[in-house]
Amino acid sequence: MLSACGGVQDSAVPQPKHIAYISELGDEGAFKHLVASGPSDYTSIGLYRQLPAQRAVLPPSNRIARVDGSVLAAHSAHDIASRLVSAIDGSCTRAMPCSSGLVAIDDIASEFAGKAGANLLAAMQNLQGQESPRGGSYADRVIMYLDFDVLSDLGNPDHAAKWKDAMAAAALGNSMWLEMYDSTGVGTMNMVSLAQWKEIPRHATASLTAAGASESQIHLMIGPWVGRVRGQTARDCRDTLTCVWHAASATPLNQQLLQNGVGMYRYTREQLTAFCVFIDTQDPGAEPDPRVRADCARQLTGKRGHSAAESGDAPN
Repeated sequence: MLSACGGVQDSAVPQPKHIAYISELGDEGAFKHLVASGPSDYTSIGLYRQLPAQRAVLPPSNRIARVDGSVLAAHSAHDIASRLVSAIDGSCTRAMPCSSGLVAIDDIASEFAGKAGANLLAAMQNLQGQESPRGGSYADRVIMYLDFDVLSDLGNPDHAAKWKDAMAAAALGNSMWLEMYDSTGVGTMNMVSLAQWKEIPRHATASLTAAGASESQIHLMIGPWVGRVRGQTARDCRDTLTCVWHAASATPLNQQLLQNGVGMYRYTREQLTAFCVFIDTQDPGAEPDPRVRADCARQLTGKRGHSAAESGDAPN
């Protein structure tokens, strides 16, 4: 069965709920503390690892291939489609193979304004009509990360029109991940303000759903946190971690998007541990899948010298 429009996908197509995009700046070993113990659990909770990586806790079936958006944008619609098909049908690298049949465009950024966005849309429309031997259409297997600066433009009537084709292209894909971090270079970020946390997901969701996407396909990609969230109250900002998670869940729409599953970008060992502590103790209604939460509880209680099973304090 091929997609008829955004949000209608073959049941054989993997549907990521959580994506870890840690990169080599993070600590891959710490990631295992956030996940359940077996490959079947990885798939059932929709947990995937974005490549490239030098090592990965998750198996090939839960790894996502990557194409460079800035390179892709320079090509014709035909070549864009061909490159995406090759990545979907491929197996990544010999050292780090992948078998999910998913590819992510990293990312939909400034290069896709105007004509390049139109080429991307034409390519996705082409892929929507091509059946993948793995199931669904090739378009169903394309994940798109949407750049923070692009998302910020969607709320500006003078700028939003130049992203119309790119957003329509994204809406034809597997899922859309809103980059809620303002990257200023490799490993460096500006803090996203509370006002931006409230406004950007609203404008992005409106744009994507108007183009045919389902709200259930839209996710927040949350980056490393640094400093206090501008506009956040002292009560909701007792520490940096509490700051970002209360900001991320600041509106009913955000809370719904968080329930769709979150992406984790460039988390260090300390931030992964802090994330685990937070969802066990501060729950703002935005925790990951309960099985991820339960694994966090086992890590926490293990530090106290006893198991969750023995203490009976693992979350339900």
